Amino acid sequence: MYWSDRDLDKIEEADVNGLNRRVIGVSGDPITLGVYGDLLLWTDHNDTHHSRRGIYYVHISEGLESRSFVSSPALYPWGLFIHKDKAVICPDDIDVVTTSSETAIAWNSTVDNQTICDPSSGSFFLVGSTVVTCSAIDENNQEICTFVVTVEGNMNESSMLLIGLCVSAGVIVAALISYIIYRYYFKKMDKEKKKNDTDNNGYAANDIVVVSQDIIETSTTQRKKTFGYSNTLEEERSENQPGYLDTGVPLESFAPINTDLPEDVINELIVDLANWLNKNGNIYMLKLLLLDFDKIPIADIEKEEDAFELFQLLQTFGLISTTNIDLIIETFSLCGWLGAENVIKQNVPSFEGKVKGINVTRFSQGRQNLIALGRMLDETKRHTICHWYNIAVDKNAYKLLFELDSKRHVLKDVSIFIDKLHRKNMKIEANVLKRGISL
Repeated sequence: MYWSDRDLDKIEEADVNGLNRRVIGVSGDPITLGVYGDLLLWTDHNDTHHSRRGIYYVHISEGLESRSFVSSPALYPWGLFIHKDKAVICPDDIDVVTTSSETAIAWNSTVDNQTICDPSSGSFFLVGSTVVTCSAIDENNQEICTFVVTVEGNMNESSMLLIGLCVSAGVIVAALISYIIYRYYFKKMDKEKKKNDTDNNGYAANDIVVVSQDIIETSTTQRKKTFGYSNTLEEERSENQPGYLDTGVPLESFAPINTDLPEDVINELIVDLANWLNKNGNIYMLKLLLLDFDKIPIADIEKEEDAFELFQLLQTFGLISTTNIDLIIETFSLCGWLGAENVIKQNVPSFEGKVKGINVTRFSQGRQNLIALGRMLDETKRHTICHWYNIAVDKNAYKLLFELDSKRHVLKDVSIFIDKLHRKNMKIEANVLKRGISL
């Protein structure tokens, strides 16, 4: 509790039981008090020295050194009302260095209402960056703010040696496991290949019919029946109609799939690629790439969580068809989904190309840079970026990039985003993002 003493010209505080009494402010004629976070404010009449009339304050945590907001002999302040814009104000980001694996960190938040921080002040923080979220609630409002606590380890030589040994052991074990899996997988593939060569001397036309029939009998049958391509779509589109895509590059220079294949074969290939992506890929990489096409509403991309439905959007807006699925193939190449080659070869035995290394022409350089950037965002960097925009941290870097770019925070204001990366010492990431684009 706090009170003013006009006779002794001072302001004091004490616990509600009267203990720990101390003087925290000195003033000529203190009248009305008010508290705002760590600030104690009061009005001063000062009948002796009129020039000192005004409104004064002191930091409660520091005390004694009074400062004035305003003072003038023309003033005669009495009442005091404090308007609070925010119920909670977080401190600046906290950076500490420790010689242990964790350290206790406390802070002072400027608050007037009951405040809860997660983690709480005084908690132990591990080496790395942790986002702290504080919230305060009164009868009408709830306020939330966040800040980042970064703990840097300064380990002694023995600790570094122990960690180095553990890392080395982990690398050796991982390499051994990878070698065993590699030998097992390719030995199995070699046996299957020899068996096929012995039985059929490779795939024959009848083999494809059987595979297609097996696929049709699965749960994807309905999808294949409803994937509504039009045979005349390419003929109907022109550069004066919506949906026309003119890359300026002849189709033959980058088309990895034989476009003379029957429509049902292409449809089955598209469905199987979608199923493969749902199981093995990252759907948010595809959604991030689709933001490159202004003709597709962002709301339509946001609501879809299935690769097949996203492929349907590409078809609806004239970006793929049964005679041209290069956009899908370029997507798989750009995202590094090389396992899809087996899916293509199962549907199109004549395919002899590679998904890897295809010349990507359908996506802008900035969009390609975002895919590369996503591979570089570890947990600490994701925490930092989320703190900039006050959003929840997600383990999926591409979900984070999609959320930001769909709100025009990245490529739309790429210079600002790159500057933020530089200021947080993410220079390599900044160079990757600006590669090949004019700022």
